[in-house]
Amino acid sequence: LDITEQRLAEEALRASQTRFAVAFNTSPIVLTITRVADGRLVEVNDSFTRLSGYSREEAVGKTPLELGLWLEEEQYHQGLQALLSGRTPREVEARFRLKDGSVRTGLLSASLLDIAGQAHILSALTDITERKRAEERLRQQAALIDRSYEPILAWHPRDGIAEWNRGCEALYGFSKAEALRRRSHDLLQTVHPVPVEEILRQLEREGVWSGELHHTTKDGRTVIVESRQQLLEV
Repeated sequence: LDITEQRLAEEALRASQTRFAVAFNTSPIVLTITRVADGRLVEVNDSFTRLSGYSREEAVGKTPLELGLWLEEEQYHQGLQALLSGRTPREVEARFRLKDGSVRTGLLSASLLDIAGQAHILSALTDITERKRAEERLRQQAALIDRSYEPILAWHPRDGIAEWNRGCEALYGFSKAEALRRRSHDLLQTVHPVPVEEILRQLEREGVWSGELHHTTKDGRTVIVESRQQLLEV
């Protein structure tokens, strides 16, 4: 009975190890296992090799610092000390240098695990480089829009005005605080050449609409504007 139980336990362990290996190697997230004693990589998954440019043979046995992966080495040492002191880093933003010299930004999480009686670090990295670039482009665009003296606003049929730049403030007299989240056609008492519903349908079909609109300013004046509206995906 003892032998049978031992065999079952060994089989369960092998099955568990197999499942872990499959999940590790096929994960879309970059995964690495590093030995704490000497800081050397003992395993990397396919996502690591695709992103970093290093083959498994080039990476295993080296430290991340020897490979030059960490752009800020001090951040690496701080993260290691946090782990060893019992803290578990979760989604820490860090920058990494790939084999070709390019730099990527990722969210890094790490935890300690025991392998054959030795302490190791399991690291998981999600590449957010494109998201960061998109956020920076949006930030730059928002800054340009805000500084522009040409009236530019962004609005949503349900949520109202989302952007209101200084050009709008100068033309209509409403401050940004007064305009945000208000429905633009209510705020400006807009007179459309066609119903709003028809404009929305054209925007959905073609992505753009242009035409003449009559607006009422904060002080009651009527202004006639040539409006160009463009559908944005955000």
